[in-house]
Amino acid sequence: MLRRSFVAMLPILPAAAGQNPMLVPPYVNLGSDPARYALVFHTYPSTAIFTVRSGGREYPVSTVAIENPPHQVHTASIPPGDYEILSNGASIFRSTARARPSLRHRFLMLGDPGQSTAGQRGLAEFAKSLDPDFILFGGDMVYEYGRSIDYQKKFFPVYDGVLRQRLWVGVPGNHDTDESNFSSHPDAYAYFHYWQQPMNGPVLKTTPSLKGEPKNRDAFLKAAGAKFPRALNYSFHYANAHWTVIDTNKYNDMRDPKLREWVEADLTAAQAFRWRFVGMHHPAFNSARKHAEQQHPRWLVDLFEKHNVDVVFSGHVHNYQRSYPLRFLNPRAGSGLTVRGNILPDKEGRNGIIYIVSGSGGAALHNGDQESKPKTWQPFTAAFHSRMHSVSVVDIDAGRMTFRQLTVSGRELDSFTIQK
Repeated sequence: MLRRSFVAMLPILPAAAGQNPMLVPPYVNLGSDPARYALVFHTYPSTAIFTVRSGGREYPVSTVAIENPPHQVHTASIPPGDYEILSNGASIFRSTARARPSLRHRFLMLGDPGQSTAGQRGLAEFAKSLDPDFILFGGDMVYEYGRSIDYQKKFFPVYDGVLRQRLWVGVPGNHDTDESNFSSHPDAYAYFHYWQQPMNGPVLKTTPSLKGEPKNRDAFLKAAGAKFPRALNYSFHYANAHWTVIDTNKYNDMRDPKLREWVEADLTAAQAFRWRFVGMHHPAFNSARKHAEQQHPRWLVDLFEKHNVDVVFSGHVHNYQRSYPLRFLNPRAGSGLTVRGNILPDKEGRNGIIYIVSGSGGAALHNGDQESKPKTWQPFTAAFHSRMHSVSVVDIDAGRMTFRQLTVSGRELDSFTIQK
């Protein structure tokens, strides 16, 4: 049996001769080549030479050594299809990376999952029956500080075998890249080690803080390489949809001209796709009392509206919310992170962008009492469910999008359809 989690923050011994070195079995990320996938797997410290065989060809594997705790992260850029991992020429793993569909596809969104709760584990198993093409993790993949040890305890073991053949896409959340210290948490910011995102976003002046022990900080930077901070904002295409992923953590100024320039250019190019989605961690519009003051993503709404974004997906607030289609006019700074302006919801569903908060993917839920108190909701809110963990299920069929919010039992909390 393979060991798949770190038991404690102790050095991980190298695999013995002849022993399978696999620590985390392979998973599929976007990578930087839109025609391929990034196949990622982790091993104990090893001197083995790894390659990946797919379609009769062998693909090289790049290896990064992680010091805290010691292990290795391996990545190969491969086409979809069957693949085999070789260690010193001997086969140690076989599986399949699912091909991207041309039009019809299904994706799931699980926001704020990684607390190792019964809700998280139940939704992970339920996801298998939903048979998605890819899954979007909406940030805060592990709690509390985005540590390697927490990925090994609360993330990889939960989803291993459930979504192995499907694409995983990650959105950086505050517990991933905004709340850590290398003195108290030497294995912090594991997002930059474990997620292989497209490197097509801007490099901004503001970055996650690198506080704490210089030795641990330097080890992190060496392993992260160009991914710090380049992997925070990025975009990708999937079938007939374009996704713009934006890092909304507090160190990022949503009014930064360089960020706005990139979002503008990215969404301009996205007009060639029928569907345009935005993924970000912090919601622009939120009816929960929790995090109600964190409205800073509203500074980008004018660009979303200008370029006809269909839906904006976020997490951060640990419940499910859906807005009416809405427009936001005349933004102006309030106190702290609040952004005032004119919110114009269209309850007939004809004009504006729909904003989804899907942060009920596993962490302890927020503001359960508000579900039965619609008078506490903002006027732009069409649905609010805060008492059960749930997953967003989205089916795209050419010009039709069907959205459902489902509990682990398959109960439908909310649904809507967009026809284009």
